[in-house]
Amino acid sequence: MGAHFSSPCDDKLHRDNDCFSCYMKKGECKKTYIKYKQCVEEGEKNDENIVNKCFQVTSDLVKCMNANQHYYSEALQAEKDPGFKIFMIMHARKEANKITRKKSSQAKN
Repeated sequence: MGAHFSSPCDDKLHRDNDCFSCYMKKGECKKTYIKYKQCVEEGEKNDENIVNKCFQVTSDLVKCMNANQHYYSEALQAEKDPGFKIFMIMHARKEANKITRKKSSQAKN
């Protein structure tokens, strides 16, 4: 999608492709971002329409980011890219899949 974010993440997180989550969680919108991720994870798990299900929490996240532009300016600039929202959903899905796989492997043990 072309979006690149400066990230306070360490090298391991970069290798694991978790820098966007790390970037989001390091700012003032951490709680809202976590709610967003949880909404997407739940929607994926229940095979729901994520756009409709997570509309309010996505709106809350954007409002929070706008209120904290000093930190989230790069993400806000990327939001102007038509593919940004798709990028956010795809990224949240990827993380949801990782969590699901991790929980499945823990349940087997």
